[in-house]
Amino acid sequence: MVKLKSSEQNENSKIVENITDALCGIILGGSFFAVLLNIFKLNWSFETMLRGGIKGGFLSTANTIADYLGNTNYIILEKFKDGYDGSSNLLPNGLFLTFALMIIIVISCIIVRSCSKWFLSIYVIPVIILTILIDDSVNYMPLFSLAAALFLSLVAMTNSKITPYSFILPFAAVIITSAIVFTLEESNFTSDLQFLEKISEKVQETTEKRYGEDPLKNGKLDKLSSEELREDRGSIDQIISSLKDGKDGSDTAFTVEREGMESYYLKGFIGEKFDENRWNRLDTEIHYENRENLYWLNKEGFDGLSQISIVKKLVDGATPRSMKIEVKNAGRKNMLIPYELTGSDKKTEKGFENYSGAYLGTGSLFGRRNYQYAVEKNLTSTWTKWVGKLYSGKIDEAAKKYFINESHQNVFNYKNYTKYPKSLERLFEKEIGETGDIRKNHAEYRASIYKIRKYLQEKYIYTDYFTKDDKWDEVTNFIKKKKGVDAHFATLGTLLFRYYGIPARYVEGYLVTPSDAKGNRAVIGRSHNHAWTEIYIDGYGWVPIEVTPSYRGIMKEADLKIGLESVKYESKLNVDNPPDRRTVDESKNESESTGNIIRRLWGILGIIIIILLLYKVMYKLIPILYSAWKRHRAFNDKDPKEGTKAIFRYIKKEGLFITEENEDLGNYAVYSLGEVAEEGRRQMKEALKRGKNEKRKIKKNNRSAAHSFVSNLFGRLRKKQRRK
Repeated sequence: MVKLKSSEQNENSKIVENITDALCGIILGGSFFAVLLNIFKLNWSFETMLRGGIKGGFLSTANTIADYLGNTNYIILEKFKDGYDGSSNLLPNGLFLTFALMIIIVISCIIVRSCSKWFLSIYVIPVIILTILIDDSVNYMPLFSLAAALFLSLVAMTNSKITPYSFILPFAAVIITSAIVFTLEESNFTSDLQFLEKISEKVQETTEKRYGEDPLKNGKLDKLSSEELREDRGSIDQIISSLKDGKDGSDTAFTVEREGMESYYLKGFIGEKFDENRWNRLDTEIHYENRENLYWLNKEGFDGLSQISIVKKLVDGATPRSMKIEVKNAGRKNMLIPYELTGSDKKTEKGFENYSGAYLGTGSLFGRRNYQYAVEKNLTSTWTKWVGKLYSGKIDEAAKKYFINESHQNVFNYKNYTKYPKSLERLFEKEIGETGDIRKNHAEYRASIYKIRKYLQEKYIYTDYFTKDDKWDEVTNFIKKKKGVDAHFATLGTLLFRYYGIPARYVEGYLVTPSDAKGNRAVIGRSHNHAWTEIYIDGYGWVPIEVTPSYRGIMKEADLKIGLESVKYESKLNVDNPPDRRTVDESKNESESTGNIIRRLWGILGIIIIILLLYKVMYKLIPILYSAWKRHRAFNDKDPKEGTKAIFRYIKKEGLFITEENEDLGNYAVYSLGEVAEEGRRQMKEALKRGKNEKRKIKKNNRSAAHSFVSNLFGRLRKKQRRK
């Protein structure tokens, strides 16, 4: 009767345990699914859960994730034509997501049931990596729900005896913390905390340190320090001396090699928009939306990165030579490229992403230290001459094709690089005068360059002992105090060109000066780090404009008296009838086939399985190795008696064979107060060795006996078959 009652209790306990494991698996899988939906901004609801098909839904989901990663982080992934319907709308993916949810729940139930706690890292590691890498806001609630589900699963996997009381404390903690988080979210309390923004900024700065940093801080004017700049680049006198004489005492930034070296502006960081006291990049969404335009322009042989070299080839032929960069102490987040870059060679861009022909940003974890590309001879010192040749030349088919391609880049540049803070407009009017009517066109190039340069030269002082006033923003502070370094001059110069309606960008990079251009190799120091303004010349491309008076004359400058008067953009292109923009048919690439992505997914799955197996092996192997190391230390203790004692205890623990003589020696070492000589320890080690050998022989004999039994069994069966 007692046995029956006990059996019923055990049966009930198993039922409770199974139900608990299933519930934990459902909660864990569902919360992980919710986090993935939240991270990738996927839509799924009970209304849409059965819409669409598996294959079409999978491709549609892949395209959605590709668009999301492109818009947030400019991560370019393949997209599939089969994921769209005839109207270029994404196919419904509800059924596929439901199928994925069921698979995740089944896997979660198996993991909870297995009680292998290390498997829970499968949920933690991807979420941590994705939330760090994706530059977008993530909802707190799904993340917290996943954390709560992991906690509950851990309780279920840890407690050998499951009772309702096992979950009272975890559930209470989950409910209370959920209420707190929900209240904070609803009240927008977290968005008002400045310290959270500072923490986020510190985290971003820390992660970007892996690329290294240049002295001018990549457009962060509010982070510039006069003391740090003097320490890193040297004083202004030392900088100018090194630029003119080639005698540099600063740390080496990089080396550059080119047969017949010439002077070059090497662009690194490009400031595309100015806000909150610093230059930033355009939102990645803007560059991602422009990717189709960029795709077709590159196919036509046009790229904003190499535009002035394209013009040189168009009017005078191409004479490119190879240039090699080896980075030492310069920043590695952006490729250092000259204005004279030729073509859009895929080898050049390996490890970098092309952002709308503006710059090449790294896609590598730590950036690249070595790269090379083909470049033309120096063109920035004669760019006005090439502008004149472009506009005075005949319009043949090649020129017509070039101007049509350029028109797309031109539209993008005017749309994004003529904006400036409107709060500064009145201050600009007071300082430099009104712009006049520039609604249909920009101010004249030559007059604008002269006026801005003259204004900065006559009204401002270059000094590396600048100060800041907290009551003003960085630009207003510079205008009011009239003192600063090249970063301040280039910032104000860029904004003033935009004020005149001319597309302009802030640039930080390095100067390879005429004094460096000796032989075929130059060593460039950090003192050569410099900020300047670049403007877009209609039809021609981006050119550097030196607006810092102290740097004027170091690099040879173009003659503004020639070429610019011939710029008549409308005469070269009928802007009233621009060509239609085409849509990228990504299904044409063989690499974008459905079969290829399935193979890739299998490859990724294989890598994940290998990593998990290695993790499991290490999880088991490390304790074994640690135990072996501890035994080795104990066996070889300085005191022979302690070593003999440890060996004897291990023999008994493992159940190894030991002779009566050696057992007496072991008991003497354990229980006697007497000493044991080194000879006794060696004897016990020999006993351990013999015991292990005996154990191996027994295992081998057992396997042989099993094999013999199986062989005899199959032999008897064959005999019976023959008799029949």
